[in-house]
Amino acid sequence: MLDLRRHDPDGQQFGPNAYVFGNEVGERLKNYQKAWSALRLRAIAHGPHWGPNGRFLPCCRAKREDLAEMKQNLRAVATKASQTARIDCRTGFQRGPQSPQESILWALSSVG
Repeated sequence: MLDLRRHDPDGQQFGPNAYVFGNEVGERLKNYQKAWSALRLRAIAHGPHWGPNGRFLPCCRAKREDLAEMKQNLRAVATKASQTARIDCRTGFQRGPQSPQESILWALSSVG
């Protein structure tokens, strides 16, 4: 990763005062959240498009909201799937019963 950030867009090597995790030309970033949002927009091949005040245009804000909604939906689907399959989302391993009632259901479902 650091090797990729040694050169500016013109192909010249950055000087010793350049910020490795700065902008494209090695300048310090004031707001990393803005940079992260711009990166996420670039990942879906959209913008970023900036207004005169340095903020995202409405089209970019709408795309960011779409990404947040998609992330929420994926979390809900993963949680539901893990509950159905009795798999712990954090570890990926099958989990055991969590309560006495679930122990009975667990035992009955495995008798099959």
